[in-house]
Amino acid sequence: MNGADVALVFRREALEILRDRRTLLAGVLLPVLLYPLLFFGTERVRRAAKRSLEGREVAIAFSPGAEEARAAIEPRLEGRVCRLVSGSFDDADVSEGGVHAIVEVRPDPRTVVVRFRSNVELSAEAASRVSGAVEEWREEERLSRLAGAGLVPDPGAPFGFVSLDAAPPERAGGALLGRLLPLVLITVVISAGSFAALDAFAGERERGTLETLLVHPVSSVDLATGKYLAILATALGSSLLNLASLSATLLLAGGLGGERAGNLRLAPGSIAGALLLLVPTAALLAGLLAEVSARARSFREGQNYILPLVLASMIPGIAALLPGVVLDPFLALLPIAGPALALREVLKGSAATLPVAIAVASTFVYAGLLVRRVGGLLDAERILREEAPERATPGAGLHARSTLVATGGTFLVVFALGFPAQARDPIGGLLATLFGIVLPAAFLVARAARVRPGEAFGFLPFRPSHLLAGASLVPAASLLSAFVLAFQQSFLPVPEALAKEMAEKLQIGTLPTLVAFLLYAASPGVCEEMLFRGAVLRGLRRDLPRFRAVLLSSVLFAAFHFSFYRFFPQAALGVLLGFLTLRAGSLWPAIVLHAGHNALVLFAGDEVAILAFDPRFLLAAALGAAAAFWIVRRPRPR
Repeated sequence: MNGADVALVFRREALEILRDRRTLLAGVLLPVLLYPLLFFGTERVRRAAKRSLEGREVAIAFSPGAEEARAAIEPRLEGRVCRLVSGSFDDADVSEGGVHAIVEVRPDPRTVVVRFRSNVELSAEAASRVSGAVEEWREEERLSRLAGAGLVPDPGAPFGFVSLDAAPPERAGGALLGRLLPLVLITVVISAGSFAALDAFAGERERGTLETLLVHPVSSVDLATGKYLAILATALGSSLLNLASLSATLLLAGGLGGERAGNLRLAPGSIAGALLLLVPTAALLAGLLAEVSARARSFREGQNYILPLVLASMIPGIAALLPGVVLDPFLALLPIAGPALALREVLKGSAATLPVAIAVASTFVYAGLLVRRVGGLLDAERILREEAPERATPGAGLHARSTLVATGGTFLVVFALGFPAQARDPIGGLLATLFGIVLPAAFLVARAARVRPGEAFGFLPFRPSHLLAGASLVPAASLLSAFVLAFQQSFLPVPEALAKEMAEKLQIGTLPTLVAFLLYAASPGVCEEMLFRGAVLRGLRRDLPRFRAVLLSSVLFAAFHFSFYRFFPQAALGVLLGFLTLRAGSLWPAIVLHAGHNALVLFAGDEVAILAFDPRFLLAAALGAAAAFWIVRRPRPR
């Protein structure tokens, strides 16, 4: 590697980035300025709104028989802008222009009732003021009665209980930031480095200046290294500015130990360690950005790759959020997940030297390999032979790009609408997500990828043998998932509390068998297969080789479940489902296999892991797999 050539290319790329002031402002400086604006602006607006609401007069009506309540509440509302009235009122009188709350006292047992309307802002405020006054009155009367009877304030309490955190404040703050900061840094690094990477590769290819660089006597690796360093410098600079802006905002808000900052104190050593770990993380992400941008034939195509890259990077970064996941030498080798966990452990003050060193070293190795790969992509003869973007085939890569963009949109809708619905009602929310979001998304993704529904979903012609092929593969699929999960348990064990909580949430064991099968096995089997093995796989297959299309659709299928613990088993299952679908030319085998696998896991539970090592189950899996692929031995027309 020629250091002078690398420095020359780096200087050129850095100047190009600095000249693009609009992009620099939007991608680097604007996010930095948004931290104080977001914090102080939101806080100021909240306080102003609260002062305005507290200064408005509310009318509180007391029903007949509530005279004692009025006498007790009135002095406790002094200083609050309240107008007290007496008389007979009903709920229809509660409005912005009438009374805002009605107080009544009900006997047997004696109960103070406040009637209000939550959809009327002043009514809710009036109820809040009355509730505070009534609570003070109730507590005062309780203590008075106990004192009159000669009793201590609470004779039924044997002892008090107080929970005190013995962790130093800087360690407690580091534990909180350590779970959130890795995901924030991943987003910031990709956001800041993406515009530099796209301009350095896809932008130059589109402008026609990349060919000019390649005719100079500079090796492709040196050229890639110089561009990569410019991307890395931009991402690091933006990340440091974001961290500085966030820290300054917390300091101005009352200090890192201030009340409004939430006691987020950090030890100087933790801050230094976090800054050092930022470098390998940014190095790997910059390499990924360079790889993606170098493959893009135009700036617009490169932009379409950024969202999938963000999603793919966030999945291993979620490891820092997971309880019970401890950084060990094996996890330290995982890209992105290793440095994310190392950053969390450093901020917590519990980092072991060896795993952190492995995470740093392996991340730099991965970044170096990516740079060499990018250098291979910048082969002068290949690029000079390629058609210019404006002369290239208009539909080149269109199907795969459209598929990825539409699938990314589906992920966002499920995250924004499906998850809240399932949190409120697990069963109804699941049905709404599958049939209200996933199933329509399958048709929308197929349309975006310009794939005909008949080609995407392949329901006709129907062959009964397809159902037999899918059913025969159920033992093999369960065996594959069990082996992958057993391997994962060695470095990422699934917490028992999480599995128990999920079973309780889904009401497993309380539903009739048929209902449970239709809800948790058949419905996901149909809806998810129509989306991922139907629209997504067919859309990707139009532009990508068979293996890459199956692998990418399987990764998206695993990521769709939004669970780090289920990612690897689901990805392995997705690969099997993908190849089965392409070989059969139909969705029916995948639907039956998916539903059968879910049913086996649902009703057998932990017994599946035990069955996986039973010789009879192994024999059944082998025979079933052989029978399934013999049934679909002849590839069907795509």
